[in-house]
Amino acid sequence: MYSYVEATTIKITVIVRKAFGGAYIAMGSKALGIDAVCALPNAQIGVMGVDSAIVMLHRKEIDAIEDDKQKEKYIREFKEEYSKKITAKDGIDQGYIDETVEPDALRQWLGNKLIVLQGRNTDSGIFKKHGNIPL
Repeated sequence: MYSYVEATTIKITVIVRKAFGGAYIAMGSKALGIDAVCALPNAQIGVMGVDSAIVMLHRKEIDAIEDDKQKEKYIREFKEEYSKKITAKDGIDQGYIDETVEPDALRQWLGNKLIVLQGRNTDSGIFKKHGNIPL
């Protein structure tokens, strides 16, 4: 991961479906200095997925509900509410992604980004491509 982050090449991330937690951060988040990040409109971006969130955040409340129908209703309502908070639009608002791109426009978007980023200054003043990993 160190080499990936320190590489001086153009780095572009496209979120196709889901980007959650540390995996998203390590695989090309804006926090790593990625040059461009986009997502398809139906992508989900967040700390964790819906199923994990319900277990982590509401396990005690769910266990306390004895009626199965009430339990299902509680879970369904939470999932609907949480799903609204991890959309690509919210990813833009929170600065996780630059923009959403429709699937049929993705190839053109990628081509345009490569052209725009082609001449960017990659000179960091370091003569080696990669330094030694700090251990």
